[in-house]
Amino acid sequence: MSNILFFFHIIILIIFIIFIIYNRIKLIITDYLIIIGIILILSFNYYKYYKKIENENIYDTIFDKLN
Repeated sequence: MSNILFFFHIIILIIFIIFIIYNRIKLIITDYLIIIGIILILSFNYYKYYKKIENENIYDTIFDKLN
């Protein structure tokens, strides 16, 4: 009887350890995904802003040439 309980406790411990490791990996993956998402959003906004400035400069040169 004690043998069965011993194996039962070992199985519960293994399941618990696997669950903890799985949650840690999930947290790490979601942290990396959040960081990558923030970097992508910032770079996209920078790209839009940079293109806007570039287009304004083009329009300024066009108006300078017209004047």
